[in-house]
Amino acid sequence: MKKFVAVMTAAAMLTSLSACGASASTASSAAESTASSAAADSTTGSAADATTYKVAIVQQLDHASLDEIRTAIEAELDAKAAEKGITIEYKDFNGQNDATTLNQIGTQVVADGYDAIIPIATLAAQCMATACESTKTPVIYAAISDPAAADLTDIDYVTGTSDALNTQSIMDMMFAAQPDIQTVGLLYSNSEANSTTPIAEAKAYLDAKGIAYVEKTGNTNDEIMTAASSMVGQVDAVHGVLVLHGPGKAPEDQGQNHPGIPPGAPEHG
Repeated sequence: MKKFVAVMTAAAMLTSLSACGASASTASSAAESTASSAAADSTTGSAADATTYKVAIVQQLDHASLDEIRTAIEAELDAKAAEKGITIEYKDFNGQNDATTLNQIGTQVVADGYDAIIPIATLAAQCMATACESTKTPVIYAAISDPAAADLTDIDYVTGTSDALNTQSIMDMMFAAQPDIQTVGLLYSNSEANSTTPIAEAKAYLDAKGIAYVEKTGNTNDEIMTAASSMVGQVDAVHGVLVLHGPGKAPEDQGQNHPGIPPGAPEHG
């Protein structure tokens, strides 16, 4: 089982960054979809190893970037199954961004005896970790910006990958492009644990440079647009850490261009 968990972790690591720059929209069904992967080349693994593993892939909601991560994970599971000479049967679940639905999925996959669960995005990972507390079913998460803030660290059956922002690098690039910045707008969702660390890092960076900043928050698309519009005339650039749980936004949708950014104020981050 330890080797199998290592395979799952490798799959998550190799795919967690696959959503960067994704912009296409998707319309996948909320219904569960099933797929299976079997070893195709017996020469790549031991013929005596006929082990079959069941993996639940739990996606938090429909979104282009998360869909891309799920597809990449499935492709990597196919590749690992062939490489190791094992069979990996995986099934997709979609929580539709609803904690109740995700908890129900967690209960179901534990009852069905899945060998491992790969949740995609923070809320999905939190719900799966809770569901697996009694069975210690391995949970290997993907697309988590701040696992520590999400209380997903120091749990012996939970591991995965982080797509955390490198705040200093982003701020360095911002000032390299605009060295005359006097005031920076900090735009983020204050209801998300994933926002806490990067915003604190941005504030510390700006304080050290003696640069003023204006904070605006929002938890829906409309609130973010209103907050951004209110920065007009107040800031020279915007550092956005947007972790929205709403229609059309991924839970880890950070550093993208968003409507409502003040005209003439470049967005960074």
